[in-house]
Amino acid sequence: LSLDITDPNAIEEYKNLLSTVLEVEREDLRKWMQEPYEKNPHFPEKLTHKTSTGEYVRSKSEAIIHSYLTIYKIPFRYECVLRLGKHIYYPDFTIRHPKTGEYIYFEHFGQMDNPKYAKKAFKKLEVYQEHGIIPGENLIMTFETEQNPLSVAMVEKIIEYYFI
Repeated sequence: LSLDITDPNAIEEYKNLLSTVLEVEREDLRKWMQEPYEKNPHFPEKLTHKTSTGEYVRSKSEAIIHSYLTIYKIPFRYECVLRLGKHIYYPDFTIRHPKTGEYIYFEHFGQMDNPKYAKKAFKKLEVYQEHGIIPGENLIMTFETEQNPLSVAMVEKIIEYYFI
C-alpha cells in the first residue's frame, strides 16, 4: 500500500481506512468525542503540526501524544475549555478513561527551560489542585526542555500505565 501525501483524496481514503481500526469502542465515549466543544480560540496560527487524523496541534510532542491516544483508542478532546472558578484553561488533552468514563486531563509542558513558562505552568498546577485535579490521579503531566525532549517511548509507557 503506497500513499501519495500530496493527493488530498488519497489522504482522505487513508483516514477513512484507519478510522474503523482506531475507533473508540464504547458508544457513549465515541459520541462524546464527536460532539462539538469549545476549543481554545487563542493563537490559532500556532496550530502548525498536523496529526494522523488531520487535526492540527501546537507541537511535535502534542502530535506524538495525539497519535498514541488515537492508536490506543483513548477518547479525548484537544484543547477543550475547562472552567475552574474564575480561571479558564484549555488542557492539552481532556480524556475519558476508556473503561470507566472518568475525566482525566493530560498536560504537556514543553518549555520548562524557560523560567517565565515554567512559572506559569506551576501556577496552573496550583489552580488545578485547588479544584481537585490532582497529578497522578486525574492529571497526567509530561515535561520537556530543549536538552530533554519528550520521547515516544515515554508517551507509550504513560498511556499503557493509565489506560491499558
